[in-house]
Order: sequence, then C-alpha cells, then structure tokens
Amino acid sequence: SNITKNEFGSGHTRFANVCIGLVKAHGGLKDGMRQQEYAQVAYDIYKSSMGPTHLFVASALLELGNAQVQLGNASGAVSMLNLSYTIFERELGMESAGAAKAMRSLGVAKGSLGEVDSAVALLRGACEIFKRKFGPSRVQVETTTSALLQLTAALPEDRPKKARFE
Repeated sequence: SNITKNEFGSGHTRFANVCIGLVKAHGGLKDGMRQQEYAQVAYDIYKSSMGPTHLFVASALLELGNAQVQLGNASGAVSMLNLSYTIFERELGMESAGAAKAMRSLGVAKGSLGEVDSAVALLRGACEIFKRKFGPSRVQVETTTSALLQLTAALPEDRPKKARFE
C-alpha cells in the first residue's frame, strides 16, 4: 500500500477506496488482521474527509465489523454494524442492499454471541430484501441463506421450532 499512499497521499479518499478493495480481498482470504487494518484506514479517511454519517463511512464500518467477526470479536462488531445499518437505512432506505448487507453481518455477529432469535430475524429480513432486489438465485441470497442454515443447524433440538429455518 506504500505505492498508493505516496501517489495519492494518506488522507486522500482515492487511497481509502483502494483500501476498501484490499479489505474485500483480505476478507475473501479470511485474513482478518489485514482486513481490519485496511478497513480502519479507510474508515479514518472517510470519516475525516466526508463526515461521520457519509455512505462511504457506512461501508467502511461494515467492513470493520466483518473483520471483527472474522477475528472472533463479535461483541466489538455489533456497535460498528449497528451504526453502519443506521446510516444505510437513513441514506438509502430500509429496503436497500446496503441496509440488507449490514443486517446480514449483524445477524452473523449476533449469532456468534448466541443471540439466536435476533440473529435469525436479521438474517431472514436481509434475505427477503435480497430476494426482492435481486431475485432468489443471486449470490447475496445464497450467502444469507447459508448463514441462516449454519445458525439454525447449531441450535439444540429442544429449541422452539419457530426459531428454526423454514
């Protein structure tokens, strides 16, 4: 990232955009440390240059929260993901893909914390938005459904059936 930093200057939003690309790459590689590192840089730049409630800040918060979950710190992720969701919802609407992505991440984080009912509700809500936006076969729907299945498969058999995936 030094080449980019020297080319654009570390406070520049184009550098932050490059960082977000690196965040996604490291997230895909399950490299939570690097994912967090780049997401933090992007978040700091976006927040200082665009203000704390800009959509780019919401995207960086979403990635920061995902990195925290990846690193096993779901409790630390929840406040970031809640804020991300709030910004997406206010700026794009509660039916937006951005809000749904934040809901999905929040659902995964809450599931990791054992808050199953809340997690299932968030994941179902995200899934419904993705289905309406993109159709049932879209990758967003599949990854959300997969998260739901993983969560509900881990439930003990004596749990109320309503919490299970229908």
